[in-house]
Amino acid sequence: EKIMFGKMKIFLMITAFFAVSFVYAEDPVIDEGPLSVNSFCLLEEGGSVYGGINSEFIYIELETGCLPFTESIEDYIDFGETVYSIAGDREILAVGFYNRIALYNISHPANPLILYEKTVYGPASDLVFNGSVLYIATENGVSSLDLDTGNFIHKHTYGTTKALRIHDDKLYVGDGQGIKVMDLDTLDIIQQRNTSGDVTKLEIMDGVIYTFEWAGLKRFNLSTL
Repeated sequence: EKIMFGKMKIFLMITAFFAVSFVYAEDPVIDEGPLSVNSFCLLEEGGSVYGGINSEFIYIELETGCLPFTESIEDYIDFGETVYSIAGDREILAVGFYNRIALYNISHPANPLILYEKTVYGPASDLVFNGSVLYIATENGVSSLDLDTGNFIHKHTYGTTKALRIHDDKLYVGDGQGIKVMDLDTLDIIQQRNTSGDVTKLEIMDGVIYTFEWAGLKRFNLSTL
């Protein structure tokens, strides 16, 4: 009898627990809506990870308060091929593809209007605007396109160009050899520093050039390289 009474007591406790859990889990979802949505979170679902916002309550069948972001179809443009680089200037968006660059007017973002296309020896790994001039990092050098005049210049250098930065009226280039400093108008090489090569990222801060290449992160003096 004591054993039977003990089993019944455990059964009643479990039943009460689920009844209380059901009330507190369901009511806020229906009546109160999401709270605490001012912080971001990650949601794992199978082999995928999604970004979202935190909520105080559990939703649908998710065992978390992380609500995934939803994507508006108007915010997505399918170019049908890989985009390697982008740069913007006012209402002009430059897009670099594998073997071409394209300029779009994005005054109506959901329906961009193509303005210009140019075949390049790609991929166009980086793009940067300087006023009306667009600079393009290509597989065999650097190109520039003046949007006002249509003038196009290409400078053949050694190795794949991956990184472009404009600083103090000069173009700083990271490529298969190392660092190059080029004239903005002519693309003539002013300075050059050979490193271990394959510079894929380049940044300039406080008189220092930082490069990322296969050998790691390196620092160079901005003036002397």
